[in-house]
Amino acid sequence: MEKYSCYEEISPNRFQRKNEKGQYIIMALLLWAIGGWLFGKASISGYVSAGFALIAGFLFIARMFSQVVIDLNDQTILAKAGLFSAPQKVDIATIESFAISNRIYVLLLISSGFAIVHKANKQQRILIGQYLMTKNKTEQLLLETEKILGGR
Repeated sequence: MEKYSCYEEISPNRFQRKNEKGQYIIMALLLWAIGGWLFGKASISGYVSAGFALIAGFLFIARMFSQVVIDLNDQTILAKAGLFSAPQKVDIATIESFAISNRIYVLLLISSGFAIVHKANKQQRILIGQYLMTKNKTEQLLLETEKILGGR
């Protein structure tokens, strides 16, 4: 049995991406602490900024509930990007490639790994995983995904 750092085998030929909840909890707590500090400034701009920090913290908590399951028996990938997003079921045969998107928001790097899928005569990006402040983990995730899928 192959050992993976980003996936765990939940049953024969079924792999689930390992949970990375800690990074989202830390970011949400950090944002809420900044929001509390801004709220303590007792000014209109402080209240508005605190509101944005509160909402951003909740968005990180919602993202914490994302999951990816690769089912080699059914030849599908089930991806759910967060708490409020609908699960997407993708046939492995429709995956064209994988891509990484790195975005910087103020001082925060968010590295996202996507599967590029050809569906209904157009390309779609299916979120496979996100990591904060590093792109190396995203690269490792996509390499392991390709390895599980049979070296695509």
